[in-house]
Amino acid sequence: MLLVLPDTLAAYHLTAVLGKGTFGTVYAGHGNSRNVAVKVVSLGGCSDKERELLRKEAEIFLSLDHPNIIRCIRGEENDLDSTYVLVMDLCCGDLREEMNRRKNAGRPYTDQKVWRVIREVAAALAYLHEKRLVHRDLKPDNVFLSSDGRYVLGDFGFAKVLEDSSQMGTYAGTKPYMAPEILREEDYDKSVDVWALGVMGYEMCTHALPFENVAAVLNETSAPSLEGRPSELAALISRMLSKDPKDRPTARDVLDEAEREDDTTPDTRAFPSLPESMKQHYSLRTSFEGRPNTFKAVDSMNKPCMIEVVPHPEGPSLLNSPTELKDLRHQNVLEYSCVIDDGKGRVFIVTAWHPSTLQDAMTRRLGNGEIKQHLRQLALGLEYLHGKGIVLRSICPKSVLLSDDGECILGGLDCASFISDAPCKPVGEPLRRPPEMQQGRTAYGPSADIWALGLLAYELCTGRLPFTTEEQVARMDAPPPEERDQDLVTLVLRMLEKNPERRPTAQEVVRTLRRR
Repeated sequence: MLLVLPDTLAAYHLTAVLGKGTFGTVYAGHGNSRNVAVKVVSLGGCSDKERELLRKEAEIFLSLDHPNIIRCIRGEENDLDSTYVLVMDLCCGDLREEMNRRKNAGRPYTDQKVWRVIREVAAALAYLHEKRLVHRDLKPDNVFLSSDGRYVLGDFGFAKVLEDSSQMGTYAGTKPYMAPEILREEDYDKSVDVWALGVMGYEMCTHALPFENVAAVLNETSAPSLEGRPSELAALISRMLSKDPKDRPTARDVLDEAEREDDTTPDTRAFPSLPESMKQHYSLRTSFEGRPNTFKAVDSMNKPCMIEVVPHPEGPSLLNSPTELKDLRHQNVLEYSCVIDDGKGRVFIVTAWHPSTLQDAMTRRLGNGEIKQHLRQLALGLEYLHGKGIVLRSICPKSVLLSDDGECILGGLDCASFISDAPCKPVGEPLRRPPEMQQGRTAYGPSADIWALGLLAYELCTGRLPFTTEEQVARMDAPPPEERDQDLVTLVLRMLEKNPERRPTAQEVVRTLRRR
């Protein structure tokens, strides 16, 4: 049973538990047309000192306004049940989860990605320090990934306002990221945040901490050198890990250096040449890691956008009807502003700026309420497309984008086509193709999109696909997702019916989820 929020926060409802900490519980929620995280802190068992600490966190959090700091929307103390409630933007996981995934998969961070994280966290620290605030507990667990792809700093439980002396003496933080002066219980200043960022940068480069234990922090003269990294990056991290606080750069110094390096890191020689008709309107900035044909760009007004370069379609495709593609307008369907065929076998597609995907949100276990909300948004998008006579043909976590407020947006319309009985080649990954395609049918209808939505729903519930071979797709029924609400399980299995005529329509999926 999820907590019911006080009347003053009635616009928000909780959908799932995200985690529990020392002082309270963090929930996923929704309200005012956006997805949110709601931190509910119980004050009943807190000492006066702990109450004051929590109130201070709330005051600091609500006063901050920076693109690399989680935005706190509301904060209220509820005297009736002795709780404090903070409503903030919902993020898609944290840097610790990302680092663990890479370490387990044996995938090191690129130099470009390390520079980017250092730059964005340093930007947040510079802002805090210039407001005379020190975070004091910087670590990967407290750096989150926003819904639009930014790294943002959160958890201000140990943050402190600098007094006139600019020195503090309270023991605070997490040991692997504590500066030596804190461990020695000496006075310290804002440079402890720079030390912690240096530890994080080193950890991203090596998947290991620069010092094995507290004794090493206190006794070893310096961290082991970074091998195989650019000298500029290694030198900056080494300076941040200076044992003498006076030798460390300021957060502003780190930011300035990271901005210089981050601007020159992308290999622009690998960028495609834009068609002449686009050059005066768009310029490419960076590529996306893991998405080699997608680029961040800016238009003539310096507004960010995405440009994807795809091969000219061989068969039926919405790319052959650019006017109809650009005319699509729905909050759950990606907006296409420009589609240009370069005459060399490539199509350049300009879309709205949504760098974060549903796959990013799937780094953690999603609650039943969150899954139903995502499915409803996607079903609304499909209902709109099917009403326009368009079948998407391929849906996967990477092709579902997330808006600034966490709304799901159907992308991948370069694979879409108008509904037709004409034969066409199967698209997408073989294990995502509907069973009728495995059995020789060669035309896609709306029911194929419902199958794809069912697969996506199954992944959201379990973290995996229901089938491991094409034979299973064609002949085996999907096993019910475990530990999920029965109504959600029933809907998922209905979408995964082998007979396409027995699957619900997108409209029926929307109606079913509206009743929940």
